[in-house]
Amino acid sequence: MHQIAWLIFLLPLSLWASSPRAVDTVDFDHVQVHYLEQLVKQKIDSLRQAEGRFPLFHDPILQDAARDHVRYLSIHGQNSHYQRIPDKYNVLDRVEYYGGRQLVKVGENVLWKRPARLHRWNDRLKRYETHYFYTYRSLADAIVKAWVQSRRHWNTLQIPQFKYTAVAIHIAPESHEIRVVQVFAQYHNR
Repeated sequence: MHQIAWLIFLLPLSLWASSPRAVDTVDFDHVQVHYLEQLVKQKIDSLRQAEGRFPLFHDPILQDAARDHVRYLSIHGQNSHYQRIPDKYNVLDRVEYYGGRQLVKVGENVLWKRPARLHRWNDRLKRYETHYFYTYRSLADAIVKAWVQSRRHWNTLQIPQFKYTAVAIHIAPESHEIRVVQVFAQYHNR
């Protein structure tokens, strides 16, 4: 019985120890995407609050729509608000496809980014190696900063009627290209 108590105590500690922190360096071969998505949402909420807006609630329907679109963009190597799939052509179509009803307003921000990198010579291996120097916090900052520096994206982030959101991120395995989709909405009945 005593051993079970220790196991129950140690299991949460091991899970906590393996979770990334905002200051941890991002390993682009093993990115904790969900954690990065949470950081981006938190930063967007902070910006909205600084402008007198309310933070946004996470919405699973918007999450499905955002994940669908970020997958589509990654597969097709695009940076667009549109798909060639008729039922998912634009953000409104995608949100409705995944069950969004009685929508008053929807919006979407899309981002494509190559992470900054440095090539350094490895004397032992006799070749150049690519090094990335992002922490989770600095990568989330870079994503949000790109949107803030664009008037159209900034305006979308600040629309006061939006109450719900979801962020989806995809990082390509070989090139480490980052694609991000954030979907916003206001429902009539909520």
